[in-house]
Amino acid sequence: MMKDRMQKINLVKYFLKRRWYPQMEVVILSDQTLSSSSKQVTDIDVLGMFPSANGKLKEILGDCKTLKNQSPINRILWLKGLLELTDSESGIIILSKKIEKDHKLIADKLNISIMNETDFNRFSSVTTSQLDQFKSALEKVELWEKNVDFKKQYPQLSPLIDYTSIGVWNEKSTGTKIRKIISSCLRLKNEFNPDKDIQVHLLLDAISIFSISLNELVCTIFNQSLSPNNKSELENDLKLLI
Repeated sequence: MMKDRMQKINLVKYFLKRRWYPQMEVVILSDQTLSSSSKQVTDIDVLGMFPSANGKLKEILGDCKTLKNQSPINRILWLKGLLELTDSESGIIILSKKIEKDHKLIADKLNISIMNETDFNRFSSVTTSQLDQFKSALEKVELWEKNVDFKKQYPQLSPLIDYTSIGVWNEKSTGTKIRKIISSCLRLKNEFNPDKDIQVHLLLDAISIFSISLNELVCTIFNQSLSPNNKSELENDLKLLI
């Protein structure tokens, strides 16, 4: 069961109300290692993706802690380091304790919002539309918790699950993301059973992540080729990027 589960799911709900893409408990791997395999550096409690002015998606990182002895300034500095490591836009920290104003001021300078649970509920209510009755299965914490069991249930789908849950979030190349997701789905196409809800869920998850990468590609090609001379020119440019 996820630690700090209600804080995390409340942050997911907030991202959904903002029409932002949420992902919970994202594992961050070291991009440089002396070992034979990549090592886990840390994990992001909740990651959100939102559109920037040029259409590309920016990342906001959420850090959730319920323990009373958490140091606000330590969490701020930790999250700032993670923002730098992942090249993310901004961060939100939710703690269970009251936050001093000076700590909030420091966080603001580092593009981080830090608040306790009560303040976050107030923050959420005034920064989202109360007229919007948006509903999503992603609001259900039990569905997120089941994700850890999927590989045990369907070991034949583990390559795709590994990539969509870990690999893609540590991949820098948009073209590589697109190629790997497509190739994984093609290799495993005979393993998917449309009568099994969980397998449909896994495929839809892969499609959603593919869509994120496709959005990046579309924005890039749009800026490069606002009005291509012909179809083959556009096709060649796309092939080079992918």
